[in-house]
Amino acid sequence: MKVLIITGLKEDTGRIAGLLKTAEVPVFSILNAEGDGADTPTPLTDDWFAVTAGRTDAVVYLSFVEAGHAERVLKLINEANKQYNGSFPLRGFIVPVELHT
Repeated sequence: MKVLIITGLKEDTGRIAGLLKTAEVPVFSILNAEGDGADTPTPLTDDWFAVTAGRTDAVVYLSFVEAGHAERVLKLINEANKQYNGSFPLRGFIVPVELHT
């Protein structure tokens, strides 16, 4: 059993869901996230215009899957990223699960 984690921009939700469907991942969770880069300047005021500077709407997908499904998704992510010209490629991680019930 593995935990498959995928991160991307909110605009990538359809693309990520398509990759999961292609890899036959039956169940997954989607979490909304807010990305922030270390190279973005820290807001100098609490003004609501400044608070959101440099932030990006992101998504995190989680799924408990067998190793073969997780590896297939990572291969599909690598292929998709080769065709992607933007600054925020998809990222995928496989995390082993020691125990589960």
